[in-house]
Amino acid sequence: LVLAYKGFGNLRSVSERFLLGISAFIILFATVCNKLEFESYVESSSKLLELQTVWLTVIVTITLLVLLCLLIRQKSARRRENIAGILAAVVCVEIFCSSLGCIVQYDKDVAYSSYSKYNNFVGDLRPVISALKESDDGFYRAEKLVHKKYNDNMALGLYGVSGSTSTLNVETIKFLNKMGYASSSHHSQYYGGNPVNDSLLGIKYVIDLQNSKNIANYYTPYVSEGKYTAYQNPYALSIAYGVDSAVTDFDTERYSSSYEHYFDRLNDMVSAMLGDRFEKDIFIPVAKNDISTVVSQDCQKYLGGLTVTYTPAEDGSYNSVTYTFTADEDAEYYFYAPPKKSAEIELYVKSEIKQTAYDETDNAESTTIVKTDRKIGKLLGSNTKYIASLGYFSKGETVSVTMKLLDDELTVYNNYSHIWYIDSSSLDEAFVMLGENPQFKVVEYTENNLVGTISTQNVNQTIQTTIPYDEGWSVYVDGQKTEIFKTFDALMAFEIDEAGEHTLEVKYEPEIYKIGVVISIIGISVFTLLCILDTIFYFTLIRKKSSQNTAYSDTLWMLSDFDEDHEQMLCEPEIPSKTLKERLTGLWQRITSKQTKNKDNTSEGDS
Repeated sequence: LVLAYKGFGNLRSVSERFLLGISAFIILFATVCNKLEFESYVESSSKLLELQTVWLTVIVTITLLVLLCLLIRQKSARRRENIAGILAAVVCVEIFCSSLGCIVQYDKDVAYSSYSKYNNFVGDLRPVISALKESDDGFYRAEKLVHKKYNDNMALGLYGVSGSTSTLNVETIKFLNKMGYASSSHHSQYYGGNPVNDSLLGIKYVIDLQNSKNIANYYTPYVSEGKYTAYQNPYALSIAYGVDSAVTDFDTERYSSSYEHYFDRLNDMVSAMLGDRFEKDIFIPVAKNDISTVVSQDCQKYLGGLTVTYTPAEDGSYNSVTYTFTADEDAEYYFYAPPKKSAEIELYVKSEIKQTAYDETDNAESTTIVKTDRKIGKLLGSNTKYIASLGYFSKGETVSVTMKLLDDELTVYNNYSHIWYIDSSSLDEAFVMLGENPQFKVVEYTENNLVGTISTQNVNQTIQTTIPYDEGWSVYVDGQKTEIFKTFDALMAFEIDEAGEHTLEVKYEPEIYKIGVVISIIGISVFTLLCILDTIFYFTLIRKKSSQNTAYSDTLWMLSDFDEDHEQMLCEPEIPSKTLKERLTGLWQRITSKQTKNKDNTSEGDS
């Protein structure tokens, strides 16, 4: 803005040839860009949009060039001011049109929601959230299974795992995905929640429609308002809790390969937190030999080492892969097929079970088959890699899971079973033990500060937090600062040396904030010093001119064009506006005087 102001103020010192060269370069640049193929937010078939981008640039550039040349050539200050007004209007129109074009293209990329729809969506959820906070005013995480945008939680005042921000630590994004949630790029969304990952991260409540079939069987209704219910997770832990020191040796490298399963990682995380006290698995795979795989007639199947590739037919016919199994136990079942590369599918689940009842009237048993059929949603895409809940099935129930192929090719790692279930007894045992460990009870909190108490039974007790690790965090135990360290490649942890009741305070202040404060203080100080020196120089110069009896009219930061125009306008006499009658009378007088003069010239020639 300063450069533009300075440049426009001294416009007449710039040649028209220079302006023409700049304009030609801009037009040439837009034309060349239009011929290239590249990835862009304003692309159409990998090329720039011609009307919104190229032609708008060309038309506006030529218009601005003409107006600037007229501005330079115009001698009248008043007319230059009028042209400047037109110039400002053209700039405003250009800004509006290009902004509108960007917004339309961004809508195609991220899909805006209309105000009424989003406002209604948020308005429907607020009553149940208010009822939840009134019923439980503690500090906890909560999530929801209905989504409009990534940042719904910010609008609703929920502390959860969903969110979109370009500044989010990449380790946090990767960690959430390795926990089984939909998380990639710069955002995460609550898909893939289950009693294990939810409980480890302290997600105490999950909001969904009343009588939801998507809520895990282990969660129970807590409060209801309108069409929504908040379901309580009985196993949810605090934001910080005591764990075994084995978490410091957790082998994250084992899970660096893309074919390692979410379920194995969650099993090992719980085992590391409990140490030698717990050596069971919560997630149990359905044996691969017990799963039959059927590929649709139009789909091709290729085996390759640890992977299997499915290629759909080119004619657009229905292509699918169906896994069928019989439930081993009464349990919640989950699905995930680790893809070699992102390839989106649609997931469907069907189940049927025979139910036998004794009919006293006929004095005989009757058998009925109960069927369920539902769509789970999209999975295995770049933004949809998460653990999918298939539902709660009874032992002996026959279940079919169908993947409808949406991309040109799907390659998944086949050395793991893709279907797992939760061992309820192991789940209950593990989280009862974790719940009996020291829990951080938050008494008060702000956006960057948590204060509360924690009671430890052992010396050198490791406290695992579910807060992303960052050097800006500081932990104070009984007022004394303690060292923090990283666990699971993403989370913050620390140790409490002595057993007993402790006060605990967790503060956040980014390291860059301190640097920013120092730079700001230095910058303000230098600027203030320059202003003082500038003022001293200015008054010294005036005093010197006064002593020499010389008028001093120059000012600092002078803009020559504006100054000259201002002086010229002051000198120009004010011309009063004329009425239409006066203008017509004057025009008639000029015409008649010209005719009289012509007659006189003719008479002199004849004589």
